[in-house]
Amino acid sequence: MRYASYTHKGNIRELNEDSLYIPDVRDEKAPAFFMAVADGMGGHRAGEVASAIAIKSMVNLLQDTGVREQAQNEPFSFLESCIAKTNQKIYMLSKTGLKFAGMGTTLTAAVCLPQAAYVAHLGDSRAYFLHAHMLTQITRDHTMVQEMVENGAIRPEDAPWHPYRHIITRALGIAKTQQIDTYQVPWEQGDRVLLCSDGLTTHLSDEEIGQMLGDETMSLDAICHAMVDLALKRGGTDNVSVCIAEHDGGDAAC
Repeated sequence: MRYASYTHKGNIRELNEDSLYIPDVRDEKAPAFFMAVADGMGGHRAGEVASAIAIKSMVNLLQDTGVREQAQNEPFSFLESCIAKTNQKIYMLSKTGLKFAGMGTTLTAAVCLPQAAYVAHLGDSRAYFLHAHMLTQITRDHTMVQEMVENGAIRPEDAPWHPYRHIITRALGIAKTQQIDTYQVPWEQGDRVLLCSDGLTTHLSDEEIGQMLGDETMSLDAICHAMVDLALKRGGTDNVSVCIAEHDGGDAAC
């Protein structure tokens, strides 16, 4: 697999409360099949803490050989158990005082194996899949506005501008337990998976994301920067983070 990522605090926010992970080729202990994006929320710095805990907790768990084997052999079981443990960490910390009260974070994570990408998701960050230049949104937003669209209360085209669009209905750390959505996406050489925070999707349409993600004249790193730069050019009203994985035809993970 090939990976790239980029994150920026945006033009307005003082802090970058997004956290992300892609494998570091310089770190032999780094899991070569995992990537994730988390978008924190809460009081001053609490969102930054929550998203960092979400990413670091899962990556640290993958340092254990047994957990790494579980992730490759039973990816959904790994994602569900690790996310449950991570949720408890954030939830318990949120109860320690006003500094962390109300903290939480979205999480969209993917175990990228040769046969398929296995995605776990809470919140309004997203995962997309590109195959044969066709873009598909893998995840469903856990927001009040998404529920209103599905119930017919508002039109889909009105959702991006609705005043309740940022009200999240599921996130790590806001309750003792959280239900996660999981998705299995079979893929093959040349296919790409994108994870992003809502700072990207606020400013770029799915059509634009698909065109940029499918650009074969640019490196993955250049695509990440181009996406974020366009979001910044259009306002950059939030932190913006993107991670891309491309199936390189390899048949092994480690």
